[in-house]
Amino acid sequence: MKLICEISVHNRMAPHVKPRSQQSTLALGYHPPSAKKDADNLFLIHFTATNKVGTRYKLKRNIEKVFTKFVQDGKSTFSLKQPPHDLQIRCDPISLKAFLQTFKNALEGKLDPAKPGLSTLAVTGVPKKAVPVKSMTILSPSDYPLKGLPKTLTTLIINGIRKCSLDSSILSLNNLQILNMSNNHIEHLPKKLGDLPLVQMDLSNNRLGKSVFSDWDWIDKQRIKSSLQNLNLSGNELRVFPYKLVKLRKLMVLTLKNNCLQHVPFSIRRLKSLRTLNLADNQFKSLPDVFSRISLDTLDVSGEEMFLSPFAISIAPHDPMAVICRQPPTLWQLATKIVMTKKIKYGPCDLPATVIDSLEEFPLCGCGLLCPPINIHFQACIVNVRTTSLVQSHHMTSIPGDSVYCSDYCRRHKYFI
Repeated sequence: MKLICEISVHNRMAPHVKPRSQQSTLALGYHPPSAKKDADNLFLIHFTATNKVGTRYKLKRNIEKVFTKFVQDGKSTFSLKQPPHDLQIRCDPISLKAFLQTFKNALEGKLDPAKPGLSTLAVTGVPKKAVPVKSMTILSPSDYPLKGLPKTLTTLIINGIRKCSLDSSILSLNNLQILNMSNNHIEHLPKKLGDLPLVQMDLSNNRLGKSVFSDWDWIDKQRIKSSLQNLNLSGNELRVFPYKLVKLRKLMVLTLKNNCLQHVPFSIRRLKSLRTLNLADNQFKSLPDVFSRISLDTLDVSGEEMFLSPFAISIAPHDPMAVICRQPPTLWQLATKIVMTKKIKYGPCDLPATVIDSLEEFPLCGCGLLCPPINIHFQACIVNVRTTSLVQSHHMTSIPGDSVYCSDYCRRHKYFI
């Protein structure tokens, strides 16, 4: 009879040594196989993955005690005289009870050797633990596992199978770090996506441009904001920059090429960790001058339709055009200006989250102050990008941009960044 269990072997001659528990097979039977089947040849043999031959323990007049107080919990201990070992066993309670009953009958000579229960003992293997599946690639619908996705996945690639959504089996992968679902038909991203500890996500060549802004609510989740470092949203027919992307504070690589974007928000300055930004093949007329404050390794603004607006190409660096928006300020706008001017610290305990988001969305004036919508001035300029590598179309000599000023004084003094 064989028992699959976990065993730790304690040597009573070395009580200070604390052995570790090992996945084991404990076999009860006669040894050697050709020996006479009587009590003199009855053995326990302890097999482990590192000891495939096994350690034999003779049973006749060699049992000190068998502890069975915690059998209901699946625990028992065999204390042997020679060698002075205690075999501490842990396994399924039902299997343990059956093994102990057979063990007792064998010692008392009540078990017929010809009946099932005891057998001759040869080398027996320890069942190997199932290797957890860490990575899976699905390139056709037939590759999708019928029993669902393994919970141990850290990398999942589902490419080109026309999948339209992220189902619950994907959203329950709590160990997932890399998700590639490019070349599908995804239009909607569920809010629960933000609960995954993703480091890299590729959603290129889908249909996210047809979704509404609420589909970006997954970015509000704290877990995704503190983990995501690489995001690819290329080829999604995006017409508006998803403004919530600026909340991904750990983001290092952002790819938005081959969309229909026309503007980048001033709040992109919040991406403090951003090092690579790919905006190629969009329809930008200009870039915000905050790029002069962002240190990038690579900025790609190449494309035939980039910066082709007649307004943009007619602007010279020393001939600025200003668009001045004058309107009576509201009370909250005045309060915002005081907070920004006095550099008053604020946090979630002081202001509602929506107000904090609004404050952080405001652009920066050349003087360094945030600009609430009070007499905001937009002025064409040339963006001096701080980057190690700038990729742009061969005919471009400069990048037109937009500046925002907090007052006429700043505009007159031309605080170009």
